[in-house]
Amino acid sequence: MYTPLLLNPVGNTVITYNREPSDEDFIGLTSINVNGKGVELNGTLLTIDHNGFGGTKISTVTPYTILETSIYMAFIEAFVNEFAALNLNVTNPKKPFSVCYQAADILTTRVGPAVPIVDLVMQSDDVFWRIFESNSMVRITRMMWMCGV
Repeated sequence: MYTPLLLNPVGNTVITYNREPSDEDFIGLTSINVNGKGVELNGTLLTIDHNGFGGTKISTVTPYTILETSIYMAFIEAFVNEFAALNLNVTNPKKPFSVCYQAADILTTRVGPAVPIVDLVMQSDDVFWRIFESNSMVRITRMMWMCGV
């Protein structure tokens, strides 16, 4: 099984010529799950419209996930709620991150911090890109873990 790359019919760089397609890579994301629970979001933002807006772009250059604001807020709410179920509370964030936790409060496993698992769901519920613990959190200080999704 593979994830096909999608073509955005409209490029969005400064030097894009009239109706030239984008040279960036997009995937067909349909939803996001946190610990197996769907994140409530506007699914139309996940698809590319006829003007080239929207869609889910992937990058090997950008070190952290960048989400449209409403998607980010819905994701963060779901992520924080899963932590709250474990009696873990957000601490003061360190830029550029908005959700941070004290490292001492989070258990560490052989695969990284014990945090909610994130699934990027593609064309069907059984096709997803799982973001495991060590790939969803960033430790920029010894004392803190930050959500890097």
